[in-house]
Amino acid sequence: VGMAHVDTSGTFLVVNRHLRDIFGYEEDWFQRMRLSALAAPAFEEMVSSALESLQRGPQSTMLSEVPCIRKDGTTIWCNIRLALVTMYSTGTAYVAALVEDISEHRAAIDECRRLAAALEQAADAIAITDLNGVTCYVNAAFERLRDTQEADCVGRPLPLLHDDRDGSQAERMWARLKAGESWTERITQPHPKDRFRTEEYTLSPIRSGSGEITHYVAVIRDLTPQLRLEEQIRQRQKMEAMGTLAAGVAHDFNNLLAVIIGFTEIALEELPKDDANRANLHEVLGASSHATELVRQILSFSRQAPIELRPVFVQEVVEDALKLLRRVIPPNVEFSTMIDKGCRSILADPTAIHQIVMNLCTNAWHAMEPRGGKQA
Repeated sequence: VGMAHVDTSGTFLVVNRHLRDIFGYEEDWFQRMRLSALAAPAFEEMVSSALESLQRGPQSTMLSEVPCIRKDGTTIWCNIRLALVTMYSTGTAYVAALVEDISEHRAAIDECRRLAAALEQAADAIAITDLNGVTCYVNAAFERLRDTQEADCVGRPLPLLHDDRDGSQAERMWARLKAGESWTERITQPHPKDRFRTEEYTLSPIRSGSGEITHYVAVIRDLTPQLRLEEQIRQRQKMEAMGTLAAGVAHDFNNLLAVIIGFTEIALEELPKDDANRANLHEVLGASSHATELVRQILSFSRQAPIELRPVFVQEVVEDALKLLRRVIPPNVEFSTMIDKGCRSILADPTAIHQIVMNLCTNAWHAMEPRGGKQA
């Protein structure tokens, strides 16, 4: 601690070596200057006013965290304590000044504040416990993750392993922590808002300056959104693989349809016009045509063929689908239709509409089994 005697105006009378070392000046500089010259320009008046107030009021005062300027121009922070002293023999008054450099202390406090702000603003949930696992601190992210308040957590054991019924996992965790090692584990547990929540726990020991373990810190990261995204990516990859497979099957099926259509058309040309089998062959051609459209849909699904929209009379597509359904669905299922013949055309994919009607009616038929019913 630097010490000095100054007169009531603040002029230095005596300074010790520690004060000279703090500011880097020689003794002759102090003899020419006043105490207020140590402070930064904006604080010189404050020091002068404090000296004047000693003669009117309390005979001691404390100036805390005063920015001062060293000889090399650097700024340091000092606590300055002033006390008015009167010599009984002569009645002469002077001021004793104690100057303490608190720059390192202030820097340490600022560092602690930055660390505390970093903990509070961290995205991951963080909790600090004592050696028995009793919670001492939780940050804001922990409160959000657990939907709780810090006051409800502090002083209570940190629930790390909800699903560890036999205690084996907790035993391994504490063994690693007490050995001074970190422990990381993924834990899936029930959650009131989500059916299940997967979290990654990382626990590490906190050591004092002497290396002794004093606390434990737990960093908890909610992996549920990340795992959901990964699952969506995997499902997308599966769909892409299914699309590739479907495209290959569709191309092969398309080749078979070309053979069926070709030989059916040849058979129609060779049959007499009054042959009863011609109607059956026309049905084969119609079904093959629908199958060709379905192949086109599969290729569109696999992104190997564009979707073609064209003007379509929906009533004609529905009637065509119902004609096919009446031949497939058992007679105990009755169809009741009200189709407006005057509907205008729309821009659509006729095969998609045909497939929608087929799927709806087929699902309804399965729902009516075995009794049957009426579809309207």
